[in-house]
Amino acid sequence: MSAWHEAGRSALPPPRPVAQHADESQVALDVRRSFHAWDAALVGDVHLRQAQLSDLLCGTLRAYPYLHYYQGLHDIVAVILLTMCPTPTWPSDAVRERVQTVVHYVCLMLVRDDMTTDLLPAMAQMKLVLHIVRAADAPYAYALERTFGSSHIVVVLPWLLTLLTHDAPSLAVAQHVVTFVLEHGPASMLYVCAALVLAQKEGALHVVDDMPLLHQHLAQAPRTHMTSGAQPILTAAASLMQTYSLECPVVCAHRVLSRDSVLFTWPRTDVDVAHILSLPTSHLVLDAAPTPREHPRVVVAPRLRPLRRVLRLWRGPPTLWVSSLSLLLGGSVLSLLLAMHVASAPYART
Repeated sequence: MSAWHEAGRSALPPPRPVAQHADESQVALDVRRSFHAWDAALVGDVHLRQAQLSDLLCGTLRAYPYLHYYQGLHDIVAVILLTMCPTPTWPSDAVRERVQTVVHYVCLMLVRDDMTTDLLPAMAQMKLVLHIVRAADAPYAYALERTFGSSHIVVVLPWLLTLLTHDAPSLAVAQHVVTFVLEHGPASMLYVCAALVLAQKEGALHVVDDMPLLHQHLAQAPRTHMTSGAQPILTAAASLMQTYSLECPVVCAHRVLSRDSVLFTWPRTDVDVAHILSLPTSHLVLDAAPTPREHPRVVVAPRLRPLRRVLRLWRGPPTLWVSSLSLLLGGSVLSLLLAMHVASAPYART
C-alpha cells in the first residue's frame, strides 16, 4: 500500500476553505446509499461509516470549492475509507487527516477531469478507451462501433467515474484497482477499461448486432474476469499502457483532451487547478465526439487499373453498362477501350 502512503504525504494545492459547498445536498443523497453492497463484517456500523464518508466528501469539497461533486465519487471515497480506517470511528485525528489527504489527492490528481461542471471530459475519456481497443484489436473495435453507431460505449462510463469501485465484485478487487491507479496515474484507468472490453471479445462477437445484449454482455466484464482477483486484468492493462501510449498514432489523446487534462498533468502537484476548473470544459476537451472509422484507401496496381475502369461500368447509367457489356462480348478491342473511356467520365461516377 505504498501508493496510498505516498498520496497521503503529497504536497497539494493550498485549500480555499468555505463553510459549505453547493453540492452537499447531492452528497447526502449518495451517502445514504453507501456501504450496503459490501460485506457487513468489513463495514461495521453502516450509519457511523456513512457519517465518516460524509465528513470526507464535504471536507474535500469545502477545502477546494471549485471542485464539483459527481455521483460515483462516493464509491471511491468509501473504498479509501474502508482501506485506511478499519473501524467505523476515527482512531485519532491523525488518521482522519491522513485519510482526508488521500481523498484530496484522488480528487485533485486522479479524477479532477470528472469534477468539472459537466461530463464532457468523461465523454472524451470514453472515446479514448475505444481508441485503445482500436489500437489493440481494430476489427473488434470496428464491430463495436458498427453497433453503437455515433454513440459512445457508455458501459465504460461508471468504470471510469468510480475507478471500478462500483462494479468491482469484492472490496479486495476495488482496493487493488485503486492501488493500481494511484501507482500508474489517471490514464491507467482508461487501459483497465480497455482491457475489460477486450476480455469480453469472444462473447461480444456473438451479440454484436444487438445493442442491448452487447451492452449487457460488456457490463458483466468485471464480475466475469475479476471475481477471482484483479491481477489478470491489471496485467493486461499494464501491457496495453506499455504498447499503446496516450500519444501513439491510434490513441491520440492529445487531440481529444488538452494538456491541462489530469491525464497529462499527473503526477505534478504544481498545477493551477483552480484556474483550470474556472474555464469552460470546452477548453479542456478538444474533441469528445466518437471518431468515425477511417476506411483505408485501396491502392490499385497499374496493371489492374483497366479492370477497375471496366468495373466502374456497373456504377454508371444502365444504358451505358448494357451497351458496354455488348461491346465486351462481341465488339472490337477499340470499341471496348472507348466504352472504358466513357465509363471513366465524370457522369459515370457516384
